[in-house]
Amino acid sequence: DFAGLTRQMKDAGITVTSVAIGSDSDKKLLREIAQAGGGKAYEVISPRAIPKIVMRESRRISRPLIYEDANGFAPRVEIPHVILNGIGDPPPITGYVMTTPKESVLVQTLLTAPVPTKNENPVLSVWQYGLGRSAVLTTDGGQRWSSEWTKWPGQAKLTSQLVRWLMRPSGETGNFTMATVIRDGEVQVVVNALDQEQDFLNFLSMNASVLDPQMKPIDLEMRQTAPGRYVGSFPVDDAGSYFVHVSPGGGAAPLTSGVTVPFSEEYRSREMNLPLLEQIAGTVPVGGEPGELTRAIGQEPPDTAPASNPFRGGLESVRSIQDVWPWLVLLGSCLFVGDVMVRRVDFNFRWASQLMKRLRRQTAVESAAVSRLDTLRQSKERAVKDRQRYQPQSLGTDTPLDPAKQAEKDISNLFNEPRRPAESKPQSPASVETMSYTERLLEAKRKSKNSKTSL
Repeated sequence: DFAGLTRQMKDAGITVTSVAIGSDSDKKLLREIAQAGGGKAYEVISPRAIPKIVMRESRRISRPLIYEDANGFAPRVEIPHVILNGIGDPPPITGYVMTTPKESVLVQTLLTAPVPTKNENPVLSVWQYGLGRSAVLTTDGGQRWSSEWTKWPGQAKLTSQLVRWLMRPSGETGNFTMATVIRDGEVQVVVNALDQEQDFLNFLSMNASVLDPQMKPIDLEMRQTAPGRYVGSFPVDDAGSYFVHVSPGGGAAPLTSGVTVPFSEEYRSREMNLPLLEQIAGTVPVGGEPGELTRAIGQEPPDTAPASNPFRGGLESVRSIQDVWPWLVLLGSCLFVGDVMVRRVDFNFRWASQLMKRLRRQTAVESAAVSRLDTLRQSKERAVKDRQRYQPQSLGTDTPLDPAKQAEKDISNLFNEPRRPAESKPQSPASVETMSYTERLLEAKRKSKNSKTSL
């Protein structure tokens, strides 16, 4: 029975405030409870906002809603505004209703009270939301708290400027004209100011503000660039509608305008610049002929359509010049590093000479072995030829023996016959055993030649 409990608490003088946390909370029920209990309904996403809500509610309940001081206090001007133009400093007041400004950058507090705290205590605040405007004056109209204002000459001017600022623009801007132009990613705002005699109005203090599509303010400063001409610009990053508001000052009605930025420049509908296209087509290139301007697709006659060739050749090749200094800088850097390396690093090439000597030694050994084998083969061939020449014929037959077999027989006989001390040098048994097959063959050949000489 939430409704019954809330009524009992309200009858007992208790204010009920509800806080909805998260997206799955019953916001409708909580709003009904807060409305029945005379409190406020808060909707937050994170529980971390609860302490802030409790402090706000405690401050709002603990302090009185009205502050009065019989001695009086003078409101102070916080920021210059078109509503406060020409009124000077306001007289003292003796009381006001204590409020807090909204947490929005569009809220402007023009007059504040220095008591009871040094914090912001609004006396006059204005707020612009979209195309609408609102203002709050927390003191009265001179009946009780602002009785001194009834004798103040600036009260009528303050009231008239406040009402004029709050009024809906009637569309009649008087002698002020405003225009907006989108150029190079910026919106340029131009205001021309003339008086009743059509003379230029110079040195005006214009206040301007802009709201983007997300209802966020954008700074806009109007500067005088010529007699009676004021220009300001602001960047546009997002597509959408921008609201521009300019207050000319001097009691003139505010100027309002809207600017719509398309999604992209390529989607804008543009007309063809035929004179420029004809000028470009008539230009004669180097080594070629002038071009031709063809009609749009679907507008040219069928018989002339194949005659146009936008991809014709015969033009002179285009050449471009490229800077050489990057490559020269790279080459110079390499030479510099090489020069420093040669001067500072001791290079040792002894390993190269040792490698060459090793290769030469191996080549010489291989050449000597090949030369010995060639000499041995040649000596063997000569021995065979000599045996064939001096071989005696066998008795009873005219066919000589096989030279190879005869040479082997002779060599074996030479090995078996005793050595002659006069013809051969004595050799030790150790040296004979260590002789290779080739050396023993050469020794047999030498002995064979000696035997021929003795015969």
